[in-house]
Amino acid sequence: MDRISNLPDEIICHILSFLTTNEAALTSILSKKWRNLFALVPNLDIDYDNFQYPNQGKRDIDGLRKSFMDSIDRVLALQGNSPIKKFSLKCTDAADSVRVDSWISNVLVSGVSELQLSIILDSDLKYHSNYIVFLQNVLKARN
Repeated sequence: MDRISNLPDEIICHILSFLTTNEAALTSILSKKWRNLFALVPNLDIDYDNFQYPNQGKRDIDGLRKSFMDSIDRVLALQGNSPIKKFSLKCTDAADSVRVDSWISNVLVSGVSELQLSIILDSDLKYHSNYIVFLQNVLKARN
C-alpha cells in the first residue's frame, strides 16, 4: 500500500476537499479503500463545464444532461448523513428545475453553511431568482 493510502480517512478526505467533486470522484478507481472516500468530502464543487469530456467526442446533449443530473443524485446519495459544509453548483441549461430544487433542499437539510449557485435554466428564471433570495435568508438565519 502506498503512503497516502496509509493516512487516516479524515486526512485523505481533507486532501480531497481541495479538488472539484468530479476530480475527487475520479480517485475512487485507485483502490478499494478509496472507492467511496470522495463521498465523505464536506465540500461539493459541481460544475457542468468540468463534467463535459472533450476527448469523448460529441455526445448527444440530452444524454450528457441526464448523466450530469444522475451523477449529482449519486454523489448526494453517497453523502448519506455526512455533513456538507460547502455546496457549489454551476450549470447552464444542464438540469431541470425539479432536480435542482431537490439538490438544494438536500444540502439545506444536511446543514450546508456555504451555498454558491450559478444556475441558468430554460424554465422560469424569475422563480429561481426569488428562490435564491429565499436561500440567502435561510443561510443568514443559521449564522
